[in-house]
Amino acid sequence: MKVLIADDEYYTRLGLAKRIREWDGQADIREAETGADALRLIERDPPDILLADIRMPEMDGLTLVERVRLQYPAVTSVMISGFAEFAYAKQALAFGVKDYLLKPIDRGEFMSLLERLYEEIGRRKRSNSAALLNRLLYSAAEDANANAGAGDPASLLPEGRPFAVMAVQCAGAATAEDIDGFLGALREAKLPVAVDGYASRLHDNERIVLLYAADPATDLELFNMHMELCLAQLRALFRTMPESFSAGVSRTRIGGSIKEAYGEAKLALNCRLLSGLNRTNSYEKEAQRGRYNIEGAEEIAGALFHKLTALRCEEAKQIVANVFERLKRDKERLTVQSLQDTYCRFVLILNSSIEYLRGKHPECVCEYFEQCDISGFTSFDELPLSLHRSIDAIRERFPPDPANESVVEEIKRFIAGHYYEDILLDDIARKQYYVDPSYLSRLFKHETGVKFSEYLLSVRMQRAKELLETCPQLSISDVANAVGYNDSSYFVQLFKKYYGQTPGKFRQAQM
Repeated sequence: MKVLIADDEYYTRLGLAKRIREWDGQADIREAETGADALRLIERDPPDILLADIRMPEMDGLTLVERVRLQYPAVTSVMISGFAEFAYAKQALAFGVKDYLLKPIDRGEFMSLLERLYEEIGRRKRSNSAALLNRLLYSAAEDANANAGAGDPASLLPEGRPFAVMAVQCAGAATAEDIDGFLGALREAKLPVAVDGYASRLHDNERIVLLYAADPATDLELFNMHMELCLAQLRALFRTMPESFSAGVSRTRIGGSIKEAYGEAKLALNCRLLSGLNRTNSYEKEAQRGRYNIEGAEEIAGALFHKLTALRCEEAKQIVANVFERLKRDKERLTVQSLQDTYCRFVLILNSSIEYLRGKHPECVCEYFEQCDISGFTSFDELPLSLHRSIDAIRERFPPDPANESVVEEIKRFIAGHYYEDILLDDIARKQYYVDPSYLSRLFKHETGVKFSEYLLSVRMQRAKELLETCPQLSISDVANAVGYNDSSYFVQLFKKYYGQTPGKFRQAQM
């Protein structure tokens, strides 16, 4: 805190400075003997608190505080006087003076005043700094620091000191105030890292934390060691709490953009979707992981769009569920950036489907879905559920088209044209519809009353029967091959079980 004492009495200045240092050993205290000297010091570097005597040479205290109020409204002024005159007090209060102290100044009264002023000014500074930080982070401009009215970033971080940005979020019953609590515990650990936490404008459950070297002489190498201590302390605090918190930390740096560092911290924070809560994840570690690609991504996107525009929403939800199940199995290789990209790609497909359906049904109203950041989610499983809710919303907004063929009818038509091939339900589910085979198996039986394998067998047996009846030149082996069986002995067994007689006896009976 910066304090300016303006009083022509040397011992008054000395006494006030001593008491301020008792309260705050790090206070930046300056002194002036006259009002004019005080104003020159203020013009050079405005203090947080001005303690001004009413009667001083060149410029009295009342004139000084009036000038300061007009030119430097952020300065908190306190008037000091040896005169208990109501007129002085009234005029001082009109000039926005915070308090009025009478000489000789009572020590207890002065300490109480300092406590109140420090709390009020600290609260105001934190609010101003939070507003500035949010403007820097969420500005659309590339160089947020250059935005008009954005404020001075130097007020957030001391120039030239190594720093990192940490994003901390809470979930469940925990609140942002709980985050403030353990940030306070982190400060109380008296580590060589300054910890400044700010509320996020976009996320009520988030704190943006600036971590920087407490000692201006600290270089980047030493700061990295200090950060390890800081993060170890944070992990120890997490272990004492319910699973409700997570943190992401940027790379350390000297200079550079706070906004860029925050982007790194947010990406690291999103790693909790893969690693779980009550963990501190670092951007540096995540950046070292290789790129993860989903096999058949374009085909999956096309299939999903087809299902959505046909309003076959349960099948669309199964495609989404299948993809995220695959991602979940690959958590060890999956990167959070790939997870973000996959989620955003699905949202884009949903919006493309809405655009198509709105053109087909102009009377229907359905808003596009926001391309949201996955940092709003606290667990991996919330991602597919969110997309499922969006798919349900599409179904509610548009009428079904009776002309749309169901997936089971499609499969039956496929079997009719490919029964002679090696057909497996797993291949159809995974390669044509991108859904879980067990889901497709249940759906097929629900709509047809028989299992997929039973239906395929019935089609093959019916075709084999037709060939035996109409093509006497074909051998039993030829008929078996024609309906998808390379092993004629196996075909004979199936035919006999299905019709109660072998293919040979069936043919003889037709002659």
